[in-house]
Amino acid sequence: MSKLLELYEKRGKAVADARAFLDARRGDGDILSAEDSAAYEKMEAAILALGREIERGSRLAAVDAEMAKLTSVVPTVAADAPVLAFGDFSYYNIGDRGTRSFAELKELFAGNGMIGFVAKERVDGKLVLAEAVQSSR
Repeated sequence: MSKLLELYEKRGKAVADARAFLDARRGDGDILSAEDSAAYEKMEAAILALGREIERGSRLAAVDAEMAKLTSVVPTVAADAPVLAFGDFSYYNIGDRGTRSFAELKELFAGNGMIGFVAKERVDGKLVLAEAVQSSR
């Protein structure tokens, strides 16, 4: 997160410098010379680039926060619930329910000189022949 704060501070300073530049360079007619206009456009481009970098970093931080959430909860087993299943699991079908997505996590691992990856896939499963699998306590 310190990288994002650094970028925010850098952009804030760049905006303040651009305002000061405009205030100092504008003449009586409020029109910049061609050279000053070119210099200001470079400043403006740098500010926009910092903004894009902040947006990227914010999106990555959101992905990191999402990935840090607890993804599964161990269910509690009721006293009379079956706890063991055995049989022919070839009748258990697993199907894709969406597309796979992959994301590169440079920010999270950059301090160690590594690159991390996140992969997501939605799947579902269903027993198509109930007699093929038996449950027991």
